[in-house]
Amino acid sequence: MEVLSETRPKARRAHICDHCGCAIAAGEKYQRAFLKDGGETWPWKSHLDCAALCGRMHADQDLSWDEGINLSEEWGNDRDEMLRYRDEFPAVIARFESRARRADEKGE
Repeated sequence: MEVLSETRPKARRAHICDHCGCAIAAGEKYQRAFLKDGGETWPWKSHLDCAALCGRMHADQDLSWDEGINLSEEWGNDRDEMLRYRDEFPAVIARFESRARRADEKGE
């Protein structure tokens, strides 16, 4: 995977974070990247703290950026690994826990 560009704009409208699936509010700064892999390109938008946690996990696991981490997949596959970062990234973990509670209430 190749990062073609990366910016940190202020959202002119609401977006959905590709890591946690929660809203990025209009007026909030966020990370926007354009990625390429195997001839395909796509945009990636995320909260700044989600992007920071992802970067921290890459560093802690000694992964390169082409070994992408998607926090939603990490939450689903190894929740305990992500919970290790609760003190450093409390808002990210809170968003995932809130989503999990809503899913449980809906019976998903």
